[in-house]
Order: sequence, then structure tokens, then C-alpha cells
Amino acid sequence: MPSIAPPSPSARPGSFGSLWLLTLLGAALLFTVEPLVAKLLIPSCGGAFGVWATCLTFFQGVLFLGYLYCLALPAIGRWHLLLLLLPVVALRVTPLGELAAEPDPASPTWGVLWALTRDVGLPFFVLSTTSVATQTWLARSTLPQRSDPYRLYSASNLGSLLGLLAYPLIWERLTGLHAQRLGWSVGYGVYALLALAVFARPLAPLPPKVIAEAEVLVTWRARALWFVLSALPAAFLVSATGRLAEDLGSLPLVWVIPLVVYLGSFVLLFGRRSWVPGWALRFAPAVSALGLLAFVASEALTVLGSLAHVASLGALCLLMHGLLHARRPPSSRLGEYWLWVSLGGWAGGACATFVAPLVFDGMWDYPLCLVASWSVLLWIGWRQALGAVGREPLASFALGVALWVAIVVGIGQALVDQVSGPPVLERVRSFYGVYRVTAATFHNAGSVRSLHHGSTVHGRQLTENPRLPLGYYNVEGPWGDLMRRVAGPETKSAVIGLGVGGLSAYSTPTSDMTYYELDPECAVLARRWFGFLEHAQGKLRVVPGDARVTLAHDVAAGTFDLIAIDAFCGDAIPTHLLTREAMALYASRLEPDGLLIVHVSNRYYDLVPVVTDSRPPEFFGVRRFDRVDPSSYPLREPSHLIALCRSRAKLEPLLERGWEPLPEPTGEHLWTDDHADLLGSLRW
Repeated sequence: MPSIAPPSPSARPGSFGSLWLLTLLGAALLFTVEPLVAKLLIPSCGGAFGVWATCLTFFQGVLFLGYLYCLALPAIGRWHLLLLLLPVVALRVTPLGELAAEPDPASPTWGVLWALTRDVGLPFFVLSTTSVATQTWLARSTLPQRSDPYRLYSASNLGSLLGLLAYPLIWERLTGLHAQRLGWSVGYGVYALLALAVFARPLAPLPPKVIAEAEVLVTWRARALWFVLSALPAAFLVSATGRLAEDLGSLPLVWVIPLVVYLGSFVLLFGRRSWVPGWALRFAPAVSALGLLAFVASEALTVLGSLAHVASLGALCLLMHGLLHARRPPSSRLGEYWLWVSLGGWAGGACATFVAPLVFDGMWDYPLCLVASWSVLLWIGWRQALGAVGREPLASFALGVALWVAIVVGIGQALVDQVSGPPVLERVRSFYGVYRVTAATFHNAGSVRSLHHGSTVHGRQLTENPRLPLGYYNVEGPWGDLMRRVAGPETKSAVIGLGVGGLSAYSTPTSDMTYYELDPECAVLARRWFGFLEHAQGKLRVVPGDARVTLAHDVAAGTFDLIAIDAFCGDAIPTHLLTREAMALYASRLEPDGLLIVHVSNRYYDLVPVVTDSRPPEFFGVRRFDRVDPSSYPLREPSHLIALCRSRAKLEPLLERGWEPLPEPTGEHLWTDDHADLLGSLRW
């Protein structure tokens, strides 16, 4: 073999610190743009979690393409600098702020993917190459750290964590979307300048030691393990985040926490030395099984269940990524290694995002990810998976079998509960969540059908008396006050959010009611299993699509006597329906003495200050919180309503019924399309 000259000083890409800083900045920008673009897109899809899942899978796919590109980086050389500059031109022509999707409500995935590809695909692709590119440059430099380029991966993940945490805790709370877009674009400009300085020097030939390492054979079994060990945690990341968003809402903080846990396992494991103590790995199997308990008792455990989902994800990532770290190849193979890791992450995320909703009618991908992960861990062996416990193979194997059996038994118990509990007439999973229609018999009431979205009941109907309003809409509650004492028999109303069509129980032969419903599946279930729409009197129609878009374009409908906002999925908050601009739209579609009703019942967020500050200044407001004892009134749901009107006199009947005036606006909780601080409305 011919001798290889040592790298020349000109091959040195600056100091190790410049490489470390570039890696950190690239990762921070990469993972800041993820929640930013998802927040830009989510209003066009009604606040659905599917937007974040689609974004996450898209970014994993682009990350894989970036790693694939990096395999040819030594041959590309300085041409890589041209790629760095292209997004600068693209950002100037198509600002990040113009990012928007025009999805089909029945299948919004393709609209979201096209918007992402068109507007952020190129800059994200460039940023995705940073980690491998800097590691490649370090391996071919004269720097003393060139023997272990993997240490830059810890900088990459540290930057990822900083970017992710900074967005919901600082950027989102203190700045509007316009400032966020501008700040990110400036950050990319700084990144491009630093990258030009670092990558301007040519790559040096590989040293003899690295060339010898390159000749090390990588088997297909090793590649398959890299793929599987990265795919399962990525799939579980999407599933666990979906469970959180179902109850807590699809918002950046909920998206970021599981992703921080996921990336945190890489930071802890892929640094210069592992920061994970042995006792943590020994307890990780039991902790990961907590997620199954939360899955089975999803309606009984809310806050504790959310913590269990996060803990289970963290434990599983430590175990799987620990095995992935133990199987990393020599530095000469790092490009191929990260290629397979990114391919596995993309495949796992894609299966949970796109395949699972087509195959399962519920979120069964969650327990299946646990079972598959434990099966892989058992197959590989507990000696490597559990460290100190693995010193006793028999005990380790017994522990693994016991936990695996516990998971299987837990899933079986969940299935038994489904059978022994209220019969499920139909279960549907759509882009917007999981619906269940159940049937049960209540004492002295008869047979009742209910529509569930996650852990929230979105409507009930008594089969023997299909026109009796139940749940939130019962005649003794706030809705009864409004519909029977304020709204007249000829009321023309617009209802944002269909549910089961429960408000139709208050329809009259001369009333006119229009529902604006985002999810087509919800409308199908309402007509198939509930008779409110069928038995409605007067005029009634259901308009598909996001309410802000359809209401703005539905000019032919004219103005309304009443507009009701009741579009929350579980405790998820579609913030774009409560902003100042949204309120102005509703006001423009109301008659001069028309009523604007906002349903603000929520376990986690106090929305009264938001509505108080975001309402049009000419509107007066009252509210009523109906506390109901479920044991005494099983067919009534507690509800919290706000009624707004330009006419104070029209609200007098409600004040006589015990409604309270809204406090004076302070401006501290004002939401706009540019800035909505949902974290500030959280009930701590």
C-alpha cells in the first residue's frame, strides 16, 4: 500500500472549538425550526397533533437524506459551500413566515408535507448535514481530537436540547411569530458564515490508522441492529407524544418534552463518557413498563399518566440507545453508522405517523412498541442491556421474561377491560385523534350512547329520548340557560365544533343552525350513532373544514344571532380560535345584538383571562361555571361558559340566573395570531 503523507496544516479546519460551536449552532437551529414551523402550520389543521407527528417524521426523513449526502462529502469537498448558501437565497425569496398549508380536511397529511418540502426542506437539509460534516472534517484534520470525532455528537445533541427548550420556555413566551421567524433567519446567516470559515479548507487524506479502520467489515446483522435499535424508540416517541397531546393539547411544550427526553438519552450516552449510572439502567426496565399502566388506565390517570408516558419513553431510550452506542463502529464508518440510525428513526416515526392510523382503530402502536422493544432486548441479551444485573445471566433473563410477560398480560387486561366495560360500538382513528362510541345503561335513565375523544366525553344521547340534551348541554346547566332563556325560537346560530350534535336538541321549527366541523370522521359518527342531527327541527347543515377559514369564506350564510365556540378536542386548545383576530372575525359575523358563546371547560388551562383580554372592546361578558356531582347526575357534565354581547341588556337574564360578570381586561393574557402564550394560561 502506498504511503500517505500526513495532513498539511492547510487541512486544519480551525480549532476544535469552532467545530464544536458550529455543531452546536446547527443543531440548535435545526431543532428550533421544528416546533416553529409546526406552530405556523397547525392553525390550518385545527390544532391537531397529526401536524406535529407529520412534521417530526418529515424532519427525520430529511435528516436521513442529509446523512446519505454526507457519505459523498469527501468527494464533494468545497462544493458543499454552495449548498450552504442556497437556503440564504431561498429564505430571501420565500420567507419562513409565509409557511402555510392548504390541506384537505379528510386527508391533511399531504398538504402539510408539501408545505414543509416547499418552504423549509432546503434549509433543514443543510442543517441536517452539520453533525456528520463536522465529524468528517475533524477526522481528517491535524487536531488532537481527531481520534474520537464522536465527541462532536454530544455537542449536536446539546444544541438540540437548547434549541428545543428555548422555544417553548423563552421564544414562544416572549416573542411573536414574526420575531421568531426573523431571529431564526438571522441565526441561519450566522451559521452559514461560520460554516464557510470552517469548511473553506480542503479535506486531508485519511491517516493510515483510519484507512485500516475503514477496512473493518460491517456485517448486515450489525446494520440491522442499528436500524432496529433506532426505529423502535423513534416510533415510541411519536406514540407517547400522541398520548400526551390527546389530553394536554397539541402545543410546543407538549411536543418538546418527549423529544427532549429522546435526545437527552443520546447526550447522556454518546458523550466522551457515559453519564448514565448503572443503577439507572437496572431500574430502566421496570420504569419503561409504567407506560403500559398509564395506557391501560388512561381515563383514570391524567397527570400521573402523562408523567408515566414520559418516564417510560426515557427508560426505553436509555436501554435501546445504550445498546446502539455499544455497537458503534470505528470513526471511519461513522457516516454509514449515522445513515442507518437516521433511516431507522425515519422508518419508526413513519410507521407510527402514517401506517398505524391506517392499521389500528386505536393507539395500539403504543403497547406494541413496548412489546417489540422488550423482545429485542431479550433477544440481544440482558448482560449487555442491564450492565451490573447482567453479571448474573439467569437472574437477568428471568427479570426480562417477567417484565415481558407483564407487558403482554397488561395488554390482555386492557382488552378484557374493553370487553367487560361499556360496549364499544365503533372505534375510529383519524388525523385528529381517536374516537370511541360506547353504549351503557344508566339506572333510571335507560340506554345511553357516548362519544369519547381520548379521556373526554364529547356528547351523550339517550336512545329512548333522542331529543333530550345531555352532558354539557343539559337543560339545568349554562347551555340550557342560554338556549332557553336568551336565544329565541328563530335563532340563526353557528356552532364551531360538532361533537354529536347535542345543541340540535334545542332546535325549533323556525331555527337555523350551521355546524362547522374540522374532522369528517366526527360528522360520520354523529350521523351513524346519534340521532340529534336526524331529529333536529328547522334548517340544519354541517360545513367541513377549519372554522376560521370556512366561516370567513361562508359569506352566503350572512350574519348570525349566536356563534358558539365548542371545538376543543379533549383538553387540547386550538389557540387560533381564541385570538384577537379570531374574535374580530366572529364579531363581524354577528348581528348587532348577537351572542358569542365560548366553552372554556378545561382541566389544565384557565381560559377565562384569555377570552377576557381577547374579546372585542365593545363586548360585555358574563360567565357561569356549573359544578355537577357525577354520582348524583351521571348524565350531566360540568361546564364553564362565557357569553359575550354588545348589548348589556341581553345578558340580564343570565345575571339573574347567577352568571357572573367578566373581570376587566388587563392585557396580560391577550392572544393574537402572532403571539399566544399558552404556557402562561396553564393551571399550576
